[in-house]
Amino acid sequence: MRLWCGAHLLRDLKDLYEFEPRPQAWAATMAALLCEANEAAKTARAAGQVALPEPVLADLLARYRELVSQGFSDNLYRRTRVAGDAVRLDSYLSTAAKWGIDKLDALKQLFTTGRPWLPPALTPATAT
Repeated sequence: MRLWCGAHLLRDLKDLYEFEPRPQAWAATMAALLCEANEAAKTARAAGQVALPEPVLADLLARYRELVSQGFSDNLYRRTRVAGDAVRLDSYLSTAAKWGIDKLDALKQLFTTGRPWLPPALTPATAT
């Protein structure tokens, strides 16, 4: 399992929210909660405490667990086969766009020729 540092986690939450602001509103709230928890820990350390006060910790954990639950329930639809296909299609079109290929042109090529557009190299910078 891969471990995330706080910056990566916040970036992932931001990406989720920006991708689907309304269905992923929990992600923005989770990011704010994690920043709040970080500030609470800094304040506790500055005051010479080795742990957060129990009421503060209990409140943070309760809100964290609620947001995790909300995130899971808001994303149940992603577990279907159609959702998996949609994620793969989005990834394909995103890759085409990074190479300067119009998404609609990539789809037209796929459906009119039966041959998908494929990148000529691993990254756009390595293309010749």
